[in-house]
Amino acid sequence: MTKSWLLDELQMEEHVQEILEQLLPFQIWLLKGEMGAGKTTLVRKLCGVIGSEQETSSPSYSIIQEYRFNENKFGINNLFHIDLFRLHNLQEVIDIGIDEILENGARCIIEWPELILPFIQGLSVISIQIEGSGTNKRIYKLENTHS
Repeated sequence: MTKSWLLDELQMEEHVQEILEQLLPFQIWLLKGEMGAGKTTLVRKLCGVIGSEQETSSPSYSIIQEYRFNENKFGINNLFHIDLFRLHNLQEVIDIGIDEILENGARCIIEWPELILPFIQGLSVISIQIEGSGTNKRIYKLENTHS
């Protein structure tokens, strides 16, 4: 399955629930895009639709941020936002406890996911690619990666 949208920020507000509904069947959401592409903005908007009352920010320094949600129509109790940009090898991934998070079946959205690929084999995974379009719009492309 591949689906894509070309959206500016206002259009994103209108389509974020549709994007979320495409993501829901999957445990792991791999978030890809260059620095400044809008990855954290997308996470913020997704959390807003789910019903987060927490401030949503990039976990670049904390590496893992857990968002908890009150009861909602999507059935999501929590979401781990993981940013692997500062990690350099598989041992660092193991040291932060990602294997435990994944083994517990937690729903995760993972930025810079290249290092985690060995841990997600056989799990339910979808990839979200964000690209600039040369305008104020971004291309959001979802692809079921069948890990």
